[in-house]
Amino acid sequence: MKETILSINSLSKSYGKINALDNLSFEVHKGEIFGLLGPNGSGKTTTLGILLGIILKNSGNFTWFGENPKPATRKHIGALLESPLFYPYLNAINNLKIIVDIKGGSYSQIDELLKLTRLYDRRHSKFKTFSLGMKQRLAVAAALINQPKVLILDEPTNGLDPQGIADIRELILKIASEGITIIFASHILDEVEKICNHVCVLNKGKKLYAGSVEKVLHSLSVLELGYNDLVKLQKSIKNFDWYSSSTQNNEKLIVKLSKTVDTSTVNKQLAEMGIYLNYLSLQKKSLEKYFLELLSDDYV
Repeated sequence: MKETILSINSLSKSYGKINALDNLSFEVHKGEIFGLLGPNGSGKTTTLGILLGIILKNSGNFTWFGENPKPATRKHIGALLESPLFYPYLNAINNLKIIVDIKGGSYSQIDELLKLTRLYDRRHSKFKTFSLGMKQRLAVAAALINQPKVLILDEPTNGLDPQGIADIRELILKIASEGITIIFASHILDEVEKICNHVCVLNKGKKLYAGSVEKVLHSLSVLELGYNDLVKLQKSIKNFDWYSSSTQNNEKLIVKLSKTVDTSTVNKQLAEMGIYLNYLSLQKKSLEKYFLELLSDDYV
């Protein structure tokens, strides 16, 4: 069983009559890149603020590393919540030295962090000369000081150009490969789909879905099968491990999948049963379309 890094139970927060969070519950496990996905005002930043002790909750509870939060817990969590703020006339090294002094640690880690974030060649450049993407990467380096177990990022690609977004994506994946659990809040669906392996979809403080991205994408994939006897075809595929359910539509069988399967496997399995399809197509709905459908539901 995977180690639980974060467990949230019925967390709620209101600002007057506005419910920023409404009985939010989910878990994050060790090694996950966990995405908090939702439009602006969905409760993402409020959630992260509560988890970091910046915002007080109204009700509910949460644990870090199996324990109730305490001051020592914060040492194991690195965070980038807002636009990076550094001294503009200091270079990258000296700005990070200040963070090391605040957190307590050794200057010896600075060079490795600058190499990790691909800023080593600009280590003597003043912060004010950095592009927005470079500033974000320096902020990530600062968040990684003292080797935290968890890295929290709130909209880290906001305002970046395509190259800057790709740089942050590559950096997040590299950090995760080193065993650090990442909680990544974003409203950009494409980034969540490319980066995260688990996701919690929020809107107006409510959880609409929590689980693996892979499971969501499985549920969004359907097979379209054509054959001269759809009744026989439907009976023949019910015992396959990828079969979930099916309906007939326009002389085709539309099959919902329980797991990922490629068309060549389907074709081979049916051919071995003497069934030769005249049409076979795998249709995938994007995470974006799924997300928009969730937001259009009645309870939102």
